[in-house]
Amino acid sequence: AGGEPGSPGRLFLIRDGERRPLASKVGNLRLRRGDIIRLETSGGGGFGDPARRTPDAVARDHERGYVTAP
Repeated sequence: AGGEPGSPGRLFLIRDGERRPLASKVGNLRLRRGDIIRLETSGGGGFGDPARRTPDAVARDHERGYVTAP
């Protein structure tokens, strides 16, 4: 219906305050006490022509990472 694509899912290991990206499938990853695994699920994409929305609303969607298109 003319909407923009959603953002992809991402997976991270946060260790000692450093965030490192992980592959979507990880095996034999040794975790340490205090490690954090962060999963960011994918966005569903938009519906309809974004040009029919206010520029502020479109900019807010981009700032929040809801869309990946320019």
